[in-house]
Amino acid sequence: RTTGRYWVGVSLAEAETIRRVLHVRKNDSALIDGKNTAVALRYSLLSGPGASLSGDGGVVLDASKLWANRLPTIPMSAPKYEAAMVHSSFRFFDCDMHYSPASLNILIRELLGSVRDKEVFFQSVIGSRRRMDIKWQETPLARLFFTVHEWMALKQRAQAIFIR
Repeated sequence: RTTGRYWVGVSLAEAETIRRVLHVRKNDSALIDGKNTAVALRYSLLSGPGASLSGDGGVVLDASKLWANRLPTIPMSAPKYEAAMVHSSFRFFDCDMHYSPASLNILIRELLGSVRDKEVFFQSVIGSRRRMDIKWQETPLARLFFTVHEWMALKQRAQAIFIR
């Protein structure tokens, strides 16, 4: 993970407020007085043209002057794995149920806790949303709730290839 880089999910209203602050302070060298905070607002498409199936971190909509001028210690673009991990995690928090195998492998690796903890969290979040009643058991996401850790997923895949 990149030191000094933080990813934060915000609502549309919060993003609008941040964007307003970016425009009001566009000529200021610092977004926050006395701090070297750099901010970029991203919109994360499910998949953009040429994007990897595991997610690419999204498209930058707007950025602070300091972010646009690149901090010397923090690269502008995130490493591909980090961007894919963040993209997949935010999709999980949004109760998305359809993932590519690569995205699902990232979730299995990065979401810590027991299988039961993951399922309870997902059930509680999706229960508070107004969405179509789709059974997660019938989607690719089901594998997340039956795979204890990444090595078990790798073992299952190796066995499947061996049987073929």
